Amino acid sequence: MEITICPVYIHEICRPALRDVCGSFPQVFIALGILLCYIMGRSLEWNWLALAACLFLFPFVFGLYFIPESPPWLIYNDEEDLAYKSMLMIRGEEYDASVEICRWVLFFFYVVL
Repeated sequence: MEITICPVYIHEICRPALRDVCGSFPQVFIALGILLCYIMGRSLEWNWLALAACLFLFPFVFGLYFIPESPPWLIYNDEEDLAYKSMLMIRGEEYDASVEICRWVLFFFYVVL
């Protein structure tokens, strides 16, 4: 499930100029994780390897609590004020999120609905 959701979230929150680069990060890190498991598997038994994999997993699961919701998803669910706050949390206070929010609203109004 994470393999399909993570690239979609990254695509939704990235700036358009960085979407290509950032969109490939999940697949690259999955491949590096598989390689790391193969390397650690040469010297660890299966139960210790499973424990080591869980140790890598726990910080990311804990970090999911602090990730803001996707602004396009919030706009699709008619919560533009939360989408604006989420966009400011992602891009910073100095970013003018109204232009991008307006673009998403027009997209959902004319294309999706």
